[in-house]
Amino acid sequence: MAARLQHVSEIAASPEQVWATLTDLDGWKSWNPTLVEPRGELVEGSVVRMKLNLGRVKMPMKQKIVEVTPPAVLRWQSRFGPTWLFLVTRTFRLEPVDEGATRLEQSEEGTGLLARLIFVFTGPPTVRGYTALTQALAAQMGH
Repeated sequence: MAARLQHVSEIAASPEQVWATLTDLDGWKSWNPTLVEPRGELVEGSVVRMKLNLGRVKMPMKQKIVEVTPPAVLRWQSRFGPTWLFLVTRTFRLEPVDEGATRLEQSEEGTGLLARLIFVFTGPPTVRGYTALTQALAAQMGH
């Protein structure tokens, strides 16, 4: 069983500018409201630990980095228990649009026996988190 969440927005900056800010983990503390306290490096095959800020709750996460394709795709995976139970893939996709702007697509695809059930509970706050992250990222870039 699979479940999917997606949020698409536009930022008034080039993909290279958005990528530089998005992938600067040390800089996250100054702007990122949803993914906090990152530790690690965004290198394929590495593990990055962070907390997902869901308002009252900060959930520890361990992300395996599965794709880093500058300035277009950043993708990681998290699992809770065995992968047949729940595996989620988070993707940031950047595409150039008119005059130096970037289309930013954030998505999560959950697979496994519990995917749909987990997304029922985490879907609305996750989509709100996508919006908050996009707004904070644009503000950090001065747009």
